[in-house]
Amino acid sequence: MPVKDFKKVSIIIPTYNGGVLFKSVLDNVFNQDLRPDEVIVIDSSSTDGTEKIAKDYPVRFVKIKQTEFGHGKTRNYGAKLAKGEYVVFLTQDAVRVTSFGLRILLSLLNQRR
Repeated sequence: MPVKDFKKVSIIIPTYNGGVLFKSVLDNVFNQDLRPDEVIVIDSSSTDGTEKIAKDYPVRFVKIKQTEFGHGKTRNYGAKLAKGEYVVFLTQDAVRVTSFGLRILLSLLNQRR
């Protein structure tokens, strides 16, 4: 499916002390053949340099207190911040195995329209 057929795509990644693997996740997100329009990182006050890693990429970095984190609550907050018609949630350690992962996911969603 051509890129022009996709609407705006937002990726949301909740983090807490994501470490080195988080850098691999962001490398993979930004090396997809179909790049997201925005990436929002919602960090629960990491102490391991996660914020520094995130700020090396074109992401919107939002810091929350650890006490404010909740799996559903934080994702709902991210969805409210997102501007995309499609919102994709990743975890801080979800490294995709292909550079076509986002395109494949969105193609499957578009088949249902």
